Amino acid sequence: MSNSLRKGSVAIIGCGWLGLPLSLKLIEVGYTVYGTTTREEKVAELEAAGIKASELKLPMVDFAEPVPYPTSHISHQLWSSDQLVINIPPNRKDPASAKTYPAAVLSALLMYRRNNPSGRIIFTSSIGVYGKDHGQAIDRDTRLPIENPSARQASLLLAESQVQAQSQRPHRILRLGGLYGGSRDPKKWFSGREIPRPNDPINLVSREEVIAEIVRLLDEPFWTGESVFNVVGEEHPRRGDFYG
Repeated sequence: MSNSLRKGSVAIIGCGWLGLPLSLKLIEVGYTVYGTTTREEKVAELEAAGIKASELKLPMVDFAEPVPYPTSHISHQLWSSDQLVINIPPNRKDPASAKTYPAAVLSALLMYRRNNPSGRIIFTSSIGVYGKDHGQAIDRDTRLPIENPSARQASLLLAESQVQAQSQRPHRILRLGGLYGGSRDPKKWFSGREIPRPNDPINLVSREEVIAEIVRLLDEPFWTGESVFNVVGEEHPRRGDFYG
């Protein structure tokens, strides 16, 4: 790819199951990608794939002290990238994640805005903000009432509110449906078990669809319209039919 075709730089916070193939696609279409991982041993793997990688563990601070200024060249370029994708899903297995997750998102936001006050931000949230027992088919513009949110819902909503606090600064919040693709086969999720709420519609989305949506947004010269929307597949079969 010649320099004349480069599209600018994108920082991907979280090069895991979704972030790594997203990074590879962005490199393929002409972006310079700065990516992060929580595992030091994975940095070399990301660099071999063409990603300018660095180790990053969030939150970086407890907010009693200011966010530290990046010292390495790669870290400075990461936080100065033209566009930022925050892709750090909460840890469902860790009860403390409900508290640490919003702090992690805020930490990344503060560092980026300190280095690039006008850069565009995409935050990958989840339709988990609506809860799991609503029994509704969710499409791009669906908005469901959120009453008495669980700890996980509240954590997601708080993280979203921190992104929305960007006010007039460009940002997008993508509420992703249940993710599948690669080694994730959703039809195995309830193998040998009773399927809860079998008559409810499912709200899944493939990894490839999410990557395509993020690339589309990054390619758009201007963002208009709603800043928060759902990214969910078009089909909504009954849970009992799909998983059974």
